[in-house]
Amino acid sequence: MTPRTEVLDDLLCPADNDQTELRSALRATNKHSVSDVPEALFDDITTCVSIRAVSPWTILLIALGVAIFFEGLPWFVSPKATRRALEGLARSNDGVLRVIGVALMSAGLALAYLSLH
Repeated sequence: MTPRTEVLDDLLCPADNDQTELRSALRATNKHSVSDVPEALFDDITTCVSIRAVSPWTILLIALGVAIFFEGLPWFVSPKATRRALEGLARSNDGVLRVIGVALMSAGLALAYLSLH
């Protein structure tokens, strides 16, 4: 089945209030297929479909891969500076390291939350 023959109701995100208004407006004008959707709205609908099609495990693996990439980046760019930074961290007391850890975890969770909303 091609995207042009799929029913529009199946493409819209049911939990999104904007999508509910879009669904009502399209029903009122008898536009029910993807080919009837105005070009400006099509990107929002296809983004919603792509997000629903990706499993949570795939998202987790992508996030893990990106994290590992960024963990390796300083070692590739400047191994000496990275080693010095780690030696400095090793000399830090536990309280400072815990504050850095909490700050990084909070920033990561905030970024993840904001990217989904």
